[in-house]
Amino acid sequence: IDALKAFATDYSNILTQSRLLDQVPELCRISVSLLGKGVGPALVIETTERTAEELEEKKARAAVEDTLDEFRCTAAMKSFVDRIVVGLEACPYTKTPELSGTGLEARGVTPGPVAYRYSKSSDACAAVASFWTSVCELLSVPESDISTTLLSLPAIGPGNSSEAHSRFAAVVELISRNLCLFRGDGVFGLVHFHPAYDRDQIHPADKPAFGHLP
Repeated sequence: IDALKAFATDYSNILTQSRLLDQVPELCRISVSLLGKGVGPALVIETTERTAEELEEKKARAAVEDTLDEFRCTAAMKSFVDRIVVGLEACPYTKTPELSGTGLEARGVTPGPVAYRYSKSSDACAAVASFWTSVCELLSVPESDISTTLLSLPAIGPGNSSEAHSRFAAVVELISRNLCLFRGDGVFGLVHFHPAYDRDQIHPADKPAFGHLP
């Protein structure tokens, strides 16, 4: 119950933060409230009909979706893991693009396969939903089946522009905030990547941000 209250409160706070809403305007038409005293509780999620301007924004944002191919995006992600995560030893416990958690057996961690998951949606809410689907999958299977999940969201901030990075930063902030609200940061590690990644442009720049470089 406390987590649901925290989620509803945090969402209300997000709707007051232009820093985020400028990058995720699709949230403006959604409201979240919590009902129930003794019985329930229940989350009430309401939306308003999209305006003509909002429809145009959605259409422009979603145009990239039809250009994406899951096989190619997953192959690109595996190449990134091979070059950066393994090749440059960004994670000492990942030795191949297919296996993670090696070298941690003494700490009770069983090496297991890396799962590659994908969503072509450009919508922030769909991205958060895909993230939680991945979390539920990780919780439902043993580590020997899935050790790490890499979720590819190529339509969230596509490209190398500062605008693309800002959109990416806003959406992954929603994901990180969601996980922390439900105390998942004590269970899962989270690392965000983007082709134009710039830690100085991540909020807050002068404090730790879960899922980002120090």
